Amino acid sequence: MLLLEVEKHANRYRDYDMRLRYLGTALAETLKSEGLTGTTISALPDPFPDRWFPGFDRLREAAAPLSVRGKPYLVDKAHLRFEMLYLPLARNEGDADEVGFNLACMHRAPIG
Repeated sequence: MLLLEVEKHANRYRDYDMRLRYLGTALAETLKSEGLTGTTISALPDPFPDRWFPGFDRLREAAAPLSVRGKPYLVDKAHLRFEMLYLPLARNEGDADEVGFNLACMHRAPIG
């Protein structure tokens, strides 16, 4: 599980940023992302901001849950596929200022 907070300051990618407030241990280990709690998406090395911000853009525009499927990127785990459920969370009505999402990783069935 991940919890991110929207920060309303510009960076080289967007006019807002996302700070990782909580990164679950199992998820961090699976994606080789230990130690990233507190980091902003804009501070991640390329190409990660360009891959993550479009999903956050879609979530902020829709202001509704968003589901994404894929496979881990630049992680030596070609056998995994995932499904993410992004959930916009708000402290105040009408102002999505946090994003929580759950990431489920599944082993791909053997071929042949």
